[in-house]
Amino acid sequence: MPKIGTLYRNNREKIERKANAIEALMKRVHNIPSKPIDVNLTIADQAVELMAEYYDNIYKGFGNRPKFPESSRLRLLFDIYALNGNRKAKQMALETLDAMQRSGLYDQIDGAFFRYCVDRTWKMPHFEKMLYTNAELIPLYVKAYKLTKKERYREVVKETVSEINRRFRTSEGLYFSASDADSDHQEGGYFIYRYDEAFSALVNSGFSKEDANQILKFLDISEDGNFDTEFAHPRRVDEVEPKGFKKAKKILKELRTKRTYPFIDKKIITAWNAMMIKALFKASFLDEKYLNSAKNSYISLKKLMQKDDGTLYHQVLYGNKPVQEGLLEDYSFMIDVALTAYQTTLDENYLQDANRWMKLALKIFYRDGRWLLGSDGFESYADLQDNYYTSALSVMINNLLDLALLESSLSYESIAKKTLDANALLLEKEPDAYPESLRAYIRFKRGVIGIKSNYKMLQDSAEKIETIHYPFLLKKVEKLDGFIACDMRACFAFGKDFESIKNKIEKH
Repeated sequence: MPKIGTLYRNNREKIERKANAIEALMKRVHNIPSKPIDVNLTIADQAVELMAEYYDNIYKGFGNRPKFPESSRLRLLFDIYALNGNRKAKQMALETLDAMQRSGLYDQIDGAFFRYCVDRTWKMPHFEKMLYTNAELIPLYVKAYKLTKKERYREVVKETVSEINRRFRTSEGLYFSASDADSDHQEGGYFIYRYDEAFSALVNSGFSKEDANQILKFLDISEDGNFDTEFAHPRRVDEVEPKGFKKAKKILKELRTKRTYPFIDKKIITAWNAMMIKALFKASFLDEKYLNSAKNSYISLKKLMQKDDGTLYHQVLYGNKPVQEGLLEDYSFMIDVALTAYQTTLDENYLQDANRWMKLALKIFYRDGRWLLGSDGFESYADLQDNYYTSALSVMINNLLDLALLESSLSYESIAKKTLDANALLLEKEPDAYPESLRAYIRFKRGVIGIKSNYKMLQDSAEKIETIHYPFLLKKVEKLDGFIACDMRACFAFGKDFESIKNKIEKH
């Protein structure tokens, strides 16, 4: 802060000129004329082709360096594959997930992902661990497991949830926001190894020298090092784990207990917590224990960050009382997790929460097709850009589409369309640059389908519903003796059992 003050005093005119220029630019961006969004659905395959142009066919992922996980891009690719069978979309998504879990982006010893890698090869991360990074990646590995039944994906989910819970989860089930890259004044100091210390630890624990070397070779831990000359950061250099690998991991993990873990930022951020709780609901497909964790965390987050009138706070340092008013992102991601919770449990209370927060969000942030970022009086509008995590505006559009179907609300659908219209020119020009918004547009054009039945029949058919390829499905509890499938305009399939409507949904 003193440096900023000095800069301002010495360069006030220049800084104010730049600030005014930025403000003018933002106004031009947000004054792009609205137009009806009428892009053809071939935009999905067009986006895949555009992404393929800068897909790294050697090391996987997108672009050169630094490399971020780009979860929203992978989510879009999975949906396009489910929608039209585009194999390139599936290939890029799965190859990128494979590359990341084998690489230095993933903590091979403790589990969980670092924020990004500084190099093209995914070898060397910036050693921060962010709650949002892991929260957005967990559901993608769940989806990859559903598609392939590859056990490694299940392991990544299990290890990631375990490590995030160990480091970030409070006794109430809330989550801290991040951990630093440095410990003891060394970047990555907690995570990296000297070859001799790792080799000695394995041999002293009963491994032969040959087996110890095989394990360290598998983890790219060598005498030459791969980080700062004498140190090595573990990554997998092969698909097949060497003999005794799981035991060796425990020994290498034990070595870390003698070091200082990086500083943990103990802010409780509503949006990021909502992301993580959603990840737990998604992970419950693999293990029922995650469902109880998700429910408990949801209750704790509401208790701390929701006011009596239903409005939300944004963040608070753990142990204090929140005061900062909620931002658009807090409402977007809280509605999102409430909708996910409803789809997982069919508990109407979650749907009521989503509806209440949506009504509040519209009142606080919505301005005729555009959405304010906050409620502080400044006209700063949300955009479609997925930056470090998914755009709150894009998430809100998808929330509107979900609630439109679940609540039979043409008003919600109209607001979603108006928001898409306000950004139509951007989507037309660069469809691959706004993955989550493009996903929302495709959902709008193709239509979200609701499968309606009574609670018991929906629960009994949950596994069968998972087998439907169409990606935009929602369940809705109604007082019915059979099944009905509907979109926003009409119901098109009826039957006494689920099998009788499944084919009609696939062909719709």
